[in-house]
Amino acid sequence: MSMPSSGSSYPWSFRAPVEGVTHGQLRALITGVSANYLGDPYLMANQSANILDELNTSVWITNLPPNLNHKMLLDCIRNCGKVYAAVINGPGHSHITAASKIVFFDVAGCENLLRQAREGKFIVGGYIPRVRRNRIKTAARPPSPNSRVLHIEGPSCIVNERYLASLYRADNITWQDEEVIVLSSNDRLTRLEWRFGSFRCQAESARHLIERIKRLVDLMLLDGLQLWRRVSVHFGVDPCAPQPGRRLFLWPHPTRRVRVVEAANGL
Repeated sequence: MSMPSSGSSYPWSFRAPVEGVTHGQLRALITGVSANYLGDPYLMANQSANILDELNTSVWITNLPPNLNHKMLLDCIRNCGKVYAAVINGPGHSHITAASKIVFFDVAGCENLLRQAREGKFIVGGYIPRVRRNRIKTAARPPSPNSRVLHIEGPSCIVNERYLASLYRADNITWQDEEVIVLSSNDRLTRLEWRFGSFRCQAESARHLIERIKRLVDLMLLDGLQLWRRVSVHFGVDPCAPQPGRRLFLWPHPTRRVRVVEAANGL
């Protein structure tokens, strides 16, 4: 049987199987991340953790409003848990609704949202979303004060949304807001509650930037920037977390590693 000449197209029977695989399919095979994923699948933080399904803190949400933004989504997540990351995928050629990945700091947050969805209590912009554990698993984070919410206080000429946002952009921080709330303000001092869309790469980066500027001012003795010494930043309470008075209990279960139950005050 004659072989195709050099430069001609090989029939499928003569091609190595890898030649028929797209780059996206190879990427998915190597990383375990979908070929449709828009982020960097080679980052360890974006790859699936080697954990049991019931220890996964990430959910995949579909059938969300096509005009979805972070405020719309996060405003509807209450009494669940602190949000580590929230990513929104808009409508595409194959679907007319939006989708989202939410990663909580702990398993309880994931379990609570799944339960609310099962009970029909999770509604976003008139849409009833479908919620399931994300195929790309994420392990729980150790307990910490970390939050996507920052409380920033200091001189009003520094602590204002417009000026701080310009600093974030100058430092190449990409972020989304749920809301920026002025807690108190006068001619001299302002206190803001900045609710970022995610802790990861957003609230954490903004906090590091502010702390870095403060350290540089101290080290370089920059007289023109001494007002920065009066700026303070710390983590606030995530409104997606359980409200005070609602406690979460975790215990072993015969068919599940973790089970979540709410208890009222006094129990």
